[in-house]
Amino acid sequence: MISFTTKSNFAKKSIPYFLIAIAFFMPVYLKLSIIGLFVLTFAWLLSGNWLNLKEYNKNSMLLWLLAFFWLLHAVSLVYSTNLYRGLNDIQQKLSFIIFPLIFYTSIRDVKSNYNKILIAFVSGLILSGLICLINATYQSLSFANSQFVFNPIPIDYYWENYFSYSRLSFPRHPTYFAMFYCLGIAILFYFAKFKKERSWTYVAIAIVICFFVLMVFLLSSRAGILVTIVVFIGGMLWLFLKRMGWVLNIVGVAVILLFLATFAKNNERFSILLNNLGLKHSVENRTYSPDEKSEIVNGDNIRTEIWLSIPEIVGPNWIFGFGIGDSKQELLQGYKNKGLINALDNEYNAHNQYLETFAGLGILGFLLLLSILIFPLYNSFRKRKILLIMFITIIALNFIFESVLERIGGVIFLGFFYCLFILMSANIEET
Repeated sequence: MISFTTKSNFAKKSIPYFLIAIAFFMPVYLKLSIIGLFVLTFAWLLSGNWLNLKEYNKNSMLLWLLAFFWLLHAVSLVYSTNLYRGLNDIQQKLSFIIFPLIFYTSIRDVKSNYNKILIAFVSGLILSGLICLINATYQSLSFANSQFVFNPIPIDYYWENYFSYSRLSFPRHPTYFAMFYCLGIAILFYFAKFKKERSWTYVAIAIVICFFVLMVFLLSSRAGILVTIVVFIGGMLWLFLKRMGWVLNIVGVAVILLFLATFAKNNERFSILLNNLGLKHSVENRTYSPDEKSEIVNGDNIRTEIWLSIPEIVGPNWIFGFGIGDSKQELLQGYKNKGLINALDNEYNAHNQYLETFAGLGILGFLLLLSILIFPLYNSFRKRKILLIMFITIIALNFIFESVLERIGGVIFLGFFYCLFILMSANIEET
């Protein structure tokens, strides 16, 4: 019979493999990452690593900000009437407690497998992108008159394309998928900066970066394209600033920015965003159904109206918010009172994580959310942890355009990589 000590040792050794698996399956098939999280938690409990919690380290405080954020959600249940929705929300965000516990008490395993975890995530992105492209190609092919016909335009939806937006990212939301690719690009810049390999390795990294940029373009996420431009320019400066000097870097960045801007402007959904911002780039000649065109063109205006209305909707509840159980219903009622019929009919959330948190948790939750971003960003600038800076930038910018933490994919993505990068940048001794 296997002893408890043997089981404990086996569980302890399995923890890094589960972390690698979660990172790999996150972009490929999120449900497997969720299952992996449950199995990881069980292995962690069995391993006895939780005993390391007694070893307090002041440098680990940033690691626990997510846990405090979850606790504030739990406390808001006290003044929420819709407990069912509130309980679902705190259950969805459980990883904000699980990941800090596991990462903090498994420091040695995390640090020794850091690069493997990053490689696993990048590999998952490559596989997921290839699957999406293969599926789009398969959907575009038909057999007629004894020959294959390639047509990426769906018959009944002539304004869509199998190689674009949700048709391409069929298993997941395009904005979240693009956010994953932005981090993948940042990770590849990290390997190009610090991995001293042969020249063919740098060629491979450059090819994969181009592939990731192409995927973001095809996914047609406006937020994704904007963040990719920021990450790409930041990565290039990170790589070549000391080697080439300021003048050449400014010229290089200008050329890259011009290329990426032209690249983005030729994306249909991004061109509509430019049009709505008042830039001269007409969408009248583009092919959309009347309903689709109206929805896309007016979408940014509706989103802006939602953003401007939320402070007034929250009103006297600005300190504690409505509570996570009631925030969605209160927002819908606010849309109704403000005459935002489209937002009401589609039951839109805030499409902005900062405002979403403000509505649910008030100014206290809003400030804690800012702390989750600002304190690590300050420390990473001070310690020159560029990968952490890029990650926080990716999250902070996506928070502006989407309520990222309303989906399990956004929760796990933030919880996992936030704890990973914080742990690697903090001076926390192995226990």
